[in-house]
Amino acid sequence: MGEYYADIASCDELGSWSVYNSGDQGTEFFSSLSSDSLPKGVVGYTSTIIDERRGKAVTTQRIFLRFIRNGQLGQMWISVTNPSKSPADLRPQDLIDAALKQAGATLDSTALDGA
Repeated sequence: MGEYYADIASCDELGSWSVYNSGDQGTEFFSSLSSDSLPKGVVGYTSTIIDERRGKAVTTQRIFLRFIRNGQLGQMWISVTNPSKSPADLRPQDLIDAALKQAGATLDSTALDGA
């Protein structure tokens, strides 16, 4: 999980960059999600890609977490995407409990200790 934390922090420093995908060109704006808005041990970000030429935007919020199931550690990510410049009303952190319940797992809140 420390790697996710470090990667998000390095992207957060950049803030925005140009993106090219299948001939489309746009700008991606990136920011990490505040640790105050996430359970302990969870990291995440918001990414908004704007294609000025087409007048379209897509905003994705994604979180990464580590879980414990049957004594084993695992990792999962949860994303919510909205076809606009704003995040969706439903946040990925709102889905953590349901995802862990479906996986028969519990959140490992120590995942970022020492990060």
